[in-house]
Amino acid sequence: MHGLWLTEEQARRIAQHALEAAPNEACGMIGGQGEQARRIIPVPNVASDPRRCYTLDPETMARAWGELRASGLEVIGFYHSHPDGNPLPSKSDIALATYPDTAYLIVGLKDGAPDLAAWKIDHGEVHHLPLYVGDGPPPEALYPTTPAQRAAIIASGLLALVVTLVIALSLLPPAPEIMSTLP
Repeated sequence: MHGLWLTEEQARRIAQHALEAAPNEACGMIGGQGEQARRIIPVPNVASDPRRCYTLDPETMARAWGELRASGLEVIGFYHSHPDGNPLPSKSDIALATYPDTAYLIVGLKDGAPDLAAWKIDHGEVHHLPLYVGDGPPPEALYPTTPAQRAAIIASGLLALVVTLVIALSLLPPAPEIMSTLP
């Protein structure tokens, strides 16, 4: 995952869920394809201390996971809110993150206005994910190519060049015979 794309309506729904749940943390799932969100699924927070942490209700989560699969979508992210904080992963967010190939969207409500940020949390390593909110496709610059992708593009181009040369040379007519007139 290189980023997360939400529509304006999806971002509004997530922010509204966070505002309505405050002072408790709101949480939910994001279904989609690749980096593009298609469904936002609010999930009840069943944590023993919902003001300080979140636990997605296992039954609702399992049901939502099945519904997403049945509709050809996958879980591309999870979201939760920090009612009194910034949209930064807490130590417990990092420790409890168990899906390294998904986005973790956090809604910070520190100043009362929702502030959204996306993160990739992979076995304790935290990386900021570009978050695009808009109804049209995100700009290409949002998803920069990795060094491995650039190497694959260059290798593919070189391979295509070699194949083209081999085919072109195989289509040439045979060279004429050179007759020697020397005594």
